[in-house]
Amino acid sequence: LRAALATLPALGFATTTTESPVAAPATEAPAVDPAKQALVAELMRTTGAIEIGNQIAGQMAQSFRQQVPAEMHPIIDEIFGSLDMRDMEGEIAALYARTFTEQELKDMLAFYETPSGRSMLAKTPALMQESVAIGQAWGARKAEAVIARIQAEQKAKREAVAGEAADAKG
Repeated sequence: LRAALATLPALGFATTTTESPVAAPATEAPAVDPAKQALVAELMRTTGAIEIGNQIAGQMAQSFRQQVPAEMHPIIDEIFGSLDMRDMEGEIAALYARTFTEQELKDMLAFYETPSGRSMLAKTPALMQESVAIGQAWGARKAEAVIARIQAEQKAKREAVAGEAADAKG
């Protein structure tokens, strides 16, 4: 459960514990130029950004359900069931508006209207899902390597200490 909860900040969810509090992001988005805001809103609609975010949240919920005892599933269902990425839409729009020029936003929208852009939009959810699976497998392999290395180091230290103790007796 700790491992699952520890991933929340990295995935964009603020958590607060008594051990290490993490501040929640500001709830109000900064003012955005209306022309850019309209472009960002269109870009978000065109790309299905909110729907993709909600799908990712659903996948996270499923992942948490697999990592915690069954009696905790109702808690996960309650928390993730109330999540709606539209709650962050204003902040995300402000981020896009700060990051991209008005022309860049127009160019992105133009791209998504091309056959290649429409193809990318259609294939992105599956690509993201497979990318997450690849990342999880990679992370698991790295975690196993770290654990094996730590265990080997600890064993070597124990053997060294035991050897020093035997030398001191002998």
